[in-house]
Amino acid sequence: MQQAINLSKITTINFEGVGQLSHFDEGTGLLTKPFYIIPSNFRIPFSDPKIVAQRINQELQAIESLRYKYDDIKHSWEVEYGTKPIELTVDTKDYKLCRIISEKKMWAMNAASRSLEKYQHLREELYGDDEDYLPPPPMALKWCRFVIHLYYDEETKEIIVEFNRPWGDADSFTYYQLFNCVKRSF
Repeated sequence: MQQAINLSKITTINFEGVGQLSHFDEGTGLLTKPFYIIPSNFRIPFSDPKIVAQRINQELQAIESLRYKYDDIKHSWEVEYGTKPIELTVDTKDYKLCRIISEKKMWAMNAASRSLEKYQHLREELYGDDEDYLPPPPMALKWCRFVIHLYYDEETKEIIVEFNRPWGDADSFTYYQLFNCVKRSF
């Protein structure tokens, strides 16, 4: 039989080594590596953080439809790409408007499907002779929003460039295309 722990007898709890808080490193001018780093990151050998930030800014400026805000104190960027979908711009409590948007999207898909049924030459143009063949999905980038942080790793003496989607509403394909675009510049 299991016994309950009497918490009144515990006087101290030791979290030593479990996780270090990020702090500002005066020598590098960057925040140190926090306890957990998002897996979508890459490391570069230590150099002047201003030069690294300048290179990232140049890469972001070259991308059309991308907007960003750079915080030079924290060395972080808030990035948004593309046009926000209409269903994310309306109040979610307005059920009538949300239903209208959903129905219009459904009817647009229905119209596209019906046009393929009605006009067989379109189907042949898309699929060719093979009815089982599906064309690859379009590679158009969609709307996404994410944050880029620079951290200094004191152990390896490297700069960590971390891409993070704290809002969870970024399109994964677009997010990783932009991640790879910035990573290639280094």
